Amino acid sequence: MNKLKILCILVISLNITQTHADTAYTKYGDIGQIAIPVLAGGITLFKKDWDGAKQFSIDVAATLALAHGVKFIVNSKRPHGGSRSFPSAHSAGAFVGAAYLHRRYGIMMGAPAYLASIFVGHSRIVARAHWAIDVIGAGVIAIGMSFLIVKPYKNLKMDLVPTTDGEGLALNASYKFA
Repeated sequence: MNKLKILCILVISLNITQTHADTAYTKYGDIGQIAIPVLAGGITLFKKDWDGAKQFSIDVAATLALAHGVKFIVNSKRPHGGSRSFPSAHSAGAFVGAAYLHRRYGIMMGAPAYLASIFVGHSRIVARAHWAIDVIGAGVIAIGMSFLIVKPYKNLKMDLVPTTDGEGLALNASYKFA
């Protein structure tokens, strides 16, 4: 449990940014930027994937350091008039969790987190804190760093089984972590 607390502190401390949460939608986006990577790290710790936990920590630190560094270099104007718009650190924080899950455990684990990350990015646009290009840039940075740093989990077994319920065809997926 102490490792999970350390992971949460790491994610939160590396992604402290000014927020403009004035609606429930944008507040959920603020929560998502932290919840997605914390969930990704929690899944890794639950699986006792210590090598993955190390890669995740490096991935989060590198992604957020790069995103914040680019913010200071580019220093673009935000829709509401502020500075340091590109890239969105909120979106980078969310996408790093999704990209880690995708790279480490496969697209079936990453897909729901990617959808949640898109929600976070959209909430930043709605809050007029970022332009769409800021969110896209953050996603590119996070996904790129994850694919450079994270190695696929070797003991992952995935089965795809076609099924039918009499009305149509479905595809069931199951994971097994050996």
